[in-house]
Amino acid sequence: MKRRTFIHSGFAGVRAALLAGRANAQNNSPPQDGGGKPAAAPGNPFTAAGNWYKAALHVHTTTSDGDVDVDTRLKQYREAGFQVVAVTDHWKTNDLAGRSDDAFLAISGMEMHPKTGTGAPDHHFVVLDLPHPLALDKKQPAQEMIDAVKRAGGMVIYAHPHWTAHTLLEMEEVGGYVAMEVYNTLSFDCQRPLPRETCVLPTVVAITSCVARACCLYAK
Repeated sequence: MKRRTFIHSGFAGVRAALLAGRANAQNNSPPQDGGGKPAAAPGNPFTAAGNWYKAALHVHTTTSDGDVDVDTRLKQYREAGFQVVAVTDHWKTNDLAGRSDDAFLAISGMEMHPKTGTGAPDHHFVVLDLPHPLALDKKQPAQEMIDAVKRAGGMVIYAHPHWTAHTLLEMEEVGGYVAMEVYNTLSFDCQRPLPRETCVLPTVVAITSCVARACCLYAK
């Protein structure tokens, strides 16, 4: 399994399936692919034709605040049936040379959290496919930091906006991210409870409405 092929084709396929599923759910039409054949069931993109991989794209180790080292963490995911794991420690990449094979892909990444421009809790971005080592200027503005990791070959994901209780204001002050994390183990904890009316639905990608609804559910 080649790293760039998985990352680029994988995100494109998921996004297309999500959009197709949402459109079919809205108009109640039978799901079709480009050739008129059945595609994703309404609201369920994972029934679409193609190669689906069990992947974890936001993972920490003792390189930052995780509880086990890199090799132990990768072994845990292998044994749990995962085929793709991105190790994304805070501000640090890991040397993953020799950890991938034909059945398992280990991706070097990082989680970075630059300041917001609104005074809200820091942005959190998971970045995939980074060279190792890679040092960032933690004082850089968020957009400059995103641009820097993209120049290094990275792909940026907006991480757990429910936990930081980010609204459309924070999400739109930066660009260049290609996806948004809609669930992780922090999804039932909100760092900044907000009034329901401030929890604005973003329109960046189809799946972001799940995040905003979750945020509103926990707002007091």
